[in-house]
Parts: sequence; structure tokens; C-alpha cells
Amino acid sequence: MLASNFFELWSLVGCFKTLEQITREHALGGKWPDLWISIKLTINRESKKSNPALSCLEKLEKLAAPSDPYSEIEAYVFIPIYRHYPKSQEELKRINNRIIELGELVAHEVAYLDKFGEKPWKTNSNSLVLFGEGLAKGSPDKQAKFDFLVRLMQSHQLDEITPYLFSGFIKGVHPEDPDSAQQLQEKTLNILELKPHFVFLLGATPITPWGVKKLNQIACSGEFEAWRFRSLMYTQIHESISDLDLAKILSAINELEEGIFTTLDILDMRLFDTNSREKQPDHILLAVARQTIYKFLSMAKNNNYSQPSLDLISEQCLSITTPATEIIAIIESLCEAVDSFRFHSFELTYIIETLIRNFPELFLDVVFNISKEKTDIMNLLFRDCFPTRRPILNLIPIDRILKWCNGDEERIQTAAAGISCYTPVGGEENDLESPTCVTISEHALGLLSAAKNKIGIAEFIFKDTFIHAMRGSLTHLLEVRAKAFTELLEYPSQEVIEFAGKKLINIKKRIRQEKEIDNRSQQRFE
Repeated sequence: MLASNFFELWSLVGCFKTLEQITREHALGGKWPDLWISIKLTINRESKKSNPALSCLEKLEKLAAPSDPYSEIEAYVFIPIYRHYPKSQEELKRINNRIIELGELVAHEVAYLDKFGEKPWKTNSNSLVLFGEGLAKGSPDKQAKFDFLVRLMQSHQLDEITPYLFSGFIKGVHPEDPDSAQQLQEKTLNILELKPHFVFLLGATPITPWGVKKLNQIACSGEFEAWRFRSLMYTQIHESISDLDLAKILSAINELEEGIFTTLDILDMRLFDTNSREKQPDHILLAVARQTIYKFLSMAKNNNYSQPSLDLISEQCLSITTPATEIIAIIESLCEAVDSFRFHSFELTYIIETLIRNFPELFLDVVFNISKEKTDIMNLLFRDCFPTRRPILNLIPIDRILKWCNGDEERIQTAAAGISCYTPVGGEENDLESPTCVTISEHALGLLSAAKNKIGIAEFIFKDTFIHAMRGSLTHLLEVRAKAFTELLEYPSQEVIEFAGKKLINIKKRIRQEKEIDNRSQQRFE
């Protein structure tokens, strides 16, 4: 508690003498690493301004600094590097090199490790990777030293360990003897405590064909939980694996419990910035990506996982070259997921947008057929989509929608149920919630013109006036849309004009009601 609040106690409260006394009594020579780091951070902040107490603070830092290898290991190895707040790449490099040197030192003085008890196997710090590298570099017989480390770790009888030190050790062995590093990786499959971390430990070195084969084997075996494969997300690991091999591995992961989430995370990193790569993703990998999206849409919603990022994956695997049969299956699965309330449409916005951009007529065909039995599907897909409320169906040019309708009244009315009937004016395309000015959209006017039942389309325009406001004033939104709605008073159809006149009375009544609510709320606030 004191170490984490040292800056405030020193700079804001001014407890100079008390903090100096505590440092001298409890933190000399690196006995309290967290306090030493807090003092360094305070110096870094205070040096940016004139402070007469800075010289005293610098003296305290020297008193609290590590004074021997043991205290240095406590300060640098068991505390993540970022907490040292290195001010430059040179300082970062110096810290990294010192951690490796400490590992080399301990390789010759293994008694140091005994002093730290469980820390080397329980601490969640990447510094242990560098420390492990040093241990490997300083060990003449690396296989024997690895076995010693395993026995030392096992002597503590831990239920779960962190594998960073072993990862660093294998990484340190690899430059001099890649075959020996591979032997150590294979050995971990026979060590109870290390076996669950095999995928992570495999990533300590460039993945070879042997490593790819092992990954496929363990993914197919079902012995490992799906999340154990998440380390394949890291660029230096998955880029060593071909698209075809990765497709096989991901297909196997998909069959594991909750494996879909791991696969989506790996694919998101794999497909990142593909435009800058010489070779585009193989069609087999993209087919696995589509299969994963289909499985994701078909599964029961899992609240234990955050919503996966689907932007890049959708963009890459739902391209215009995708077979129509696969696209139809995905659209049908998407509609079923929304209709059954496993997902809200706003959670699937990017998938829907990508499908509509690349397959507008096919999307409309599928949704139109589904709407015959599930009459609320258009509303669920395109209107009940808070908090985004983006006019997704309006992404299809009105000419293409009208061509798809081909004069069919049922299709015209179905399309009208999904479009946004208003569009902002003046560069506010993405702001339908609090625009300063709107007009009736060209999609609404186009469908109104094509429809025989014009009142049906006008009814959609009227209903769209009353969209809920997620931010700002509902009164303002209604006033803006009411002004746009008056455009129908000049429409070249008497029945539309009469309809608009009657409905405008309702809109104005609602505006008066909302103003009264606003006034009462303001009075309560005051």
C-alpha cells in the first residue's frame, strides 16, 4: 500500500521525513523492490519541475537500490519490466541485458534459485523469459540443467505454474543447438506440470514442420483446452505456419469446447493487414474462417467470453468469390440467431454490412423467404439494432433494390420494412440520433414511387419518425423528422397527402407531450 502511494505521499502530502525513515529502516540495499521502483518513478515525475526535495529523493533511491545479485533478481526478474518505466530504448536494453546476465550468474550459483522458493514458477512476469535465456547461456550441460529446473519446480508441488522461465531457457538453447531445443520441447509433453503449456513453450522457437505436426496432433487429441492454443495469436508463432497447416489446426480447435472463440482470435491476428503481405490468404484457410463464423452464429451465446472481433475476418472470408451455398448458409444462420435472440443485430453489424455490400440480392432473397414465416425478421435485423442504429440496408443502392423487387408488391413492402426512411443532411451520414437536419431518404421515396400500396410505405415512413433517442433530446429529434415528414404533403398522390396530413397531427401531439416531459424533468432538476 505504501509503495503504490509513495508518489502521492511524497509530492502531494509532503511526508518527506516519514518516508525517509521508512526507507532507511525497511528498504536499504534492495530489501523492498516495490518501494525502490516507486522512488524511481517519483524522481522521473519530479525531475520535470523545480523541486528542492529532489536531491533528497535521489539519495533515497541510491539507498533503496539493489546492492547484490539476490536483490537485483528480486527487483528485475520478479517485477515486470514495464513497471521500471524505462525512459528510452537504451535503458530498456540495459535492463534486458542485466536480466540475462543475472540468469547466467545463477546458472553457476543454483543456490540462488532455492532462496526464491515458488517465485520462479508462480510469478507472472515476462522478465522470467530473459532470465531463462541467461540460465541456458550460462549452463554447459543444458539438458542436465533443464532437468534440474524441472525437479526444483516439482519439489514445490504446485497445482499450476507459469512457464516463462522454461520458455526462456528453451529460447536460450535454440541459437546454439536447435535440435536440443526441440528435444526439450518434446520432453515437456511428458512432464505433468509443463504439458498444458506445450503450445506456449513451442512458441519459444521458430516453429518447424515437427512443431506443426505436434500442434495438429494435440489439437485433434482433445487433451488440451481450447484456450491453451491462444498463444498461436502471436505473430512470431503463427507466421511460421502455412495457411494449409493452420487451417487443419484451426479446424481441430473448432471441435474443442469453446474452441470457436480461440479460432476467431487467431484468425483476427492472422488476417490482420493482409494487404501488405506478398501472398493473400489461401482459400482453404478462408473456408475454415467461414466455417467458424457459421459455427459462431449457430452456437448458444456464451457470456463468459467477450464479443470477438469479426471485422477483419468478415472482410477477408466473405468476399464476392465465396460460393453462394456457403453465403446462404451463413445468412440463414445469422437470421436464426437474431430471431431466437441469441444475438442482437448490432453485435453482428460488420458481418451484416459485409454480406449486404458483397451479396445484396442474395441477402435480400434469403431474408425475404425467411420473412414469410418470421414476419419480424426485418425489424430485428435492421430496426431493433441499438446502440448503433446504422442504416445498414441503405448501403444497397436503391436502383438495385428496385431491380430486385421487379415490381413485386410483397418484395417492395418487405424492403421498406428494413430501410431507414430518413437520412441526415450535410455530412452527417452516420448520425441518425441527433442530426440538425434530415430528409426522407431516397430509398423510402424510391419504394414509395414503385409501390401500388403507397399508404403501406408511407406508414413505414411515419413509424420511422418515432425512433428512440439514445442521446440528446427526443423532442429535438421529433421536430427535425416532423419537418422532413411534411415533404409528403407535396407528394403527387392525393391519398399520400391526406395520410401525411392526418399523421402530422399525431407527430405534433407527441412533440407537445415530450416537451411537457422535458419541462417536468427540468423543474425536478432545478
